[in-house]
Amino acid sequence: MAGDRNGQPLTREMAELTREFCRLIESAGERRDPGWLREVFTLLPRLHVAVISLHDTRSQTEEASDPENWPGEEHGHLDALDDRFEFYSRLRSDLGEHDGYWLEFDPVGDAHDSMSGSLADDLADIYYDVREGLARHDAAEAADPAADAIHFWKRSYRLHWGQHLVDAERHLYSLKARNRLGH
Repeated sequence: MAGDRNGQPLTREMAELTREFCRLIESAGERRDPGWLREVFTLLPRLHVAVISLHDTRSQTEEASDPENWPGEEHGHLDALDDRFEFYSRLRSDLGEHDGYWLEFDPVGDAHDSMSGSLADDLADIYYDVREGLARHDAAEAADPAADAIHFWKRSYRLHWGQHLVDAERHLYSLKARNRLGH
C-alpha cells in the first residue's frame, strides 16, 4: 500500500478492504463452504495493516473535545442491540466448533482462571465498527479526504475493535496451524 500526502489512497484501500470484509461476513451463512474462514484468515491481516497505515489528522486536543468520546457509542442504542445480537448469534451458529477459543494471557491470581473468547463476537464487533467508518467514508464529500471516517476507524480500532482483530487473527492462525481452518 503506497500512501500520498493527503492519505487518500490509503483511505480508499481501507474502504475497499472494509467493503470486502463486510460482504464476506454478511455471506457467512449463505456460503457454507470451507473456504469462507480461509478468506477471513487472509483478509484480517490486510485490514489490520490498512487501519494502522491511516493518518488521522485530528489532534489529541480535538479528540478530547469530541462530543463522541467513544466512537462505538451507537452500540448502546437499545433498538440496535437486538439486531447486533441476532447477527452475532447467526455467526456463532455458522462457525459452530470454530467459534470458541481460550484466551492467552498472563494471569494475576485466580481472577482469570478460565477466560475464553468467541470468534463470532470478534467478527461481529469488527464488522459493526468498520462498517460505521465505511458509512462515514461514503458520506464524505469529494473535497474532504474522509477525515471523519479515518478518525472513526483509527479511534474505534484503538478503543475497541483492535483487540477483537488481534484475538480473531490469533484464533484463526491457531486453526490454520492445526489444519482446521477449512473444515
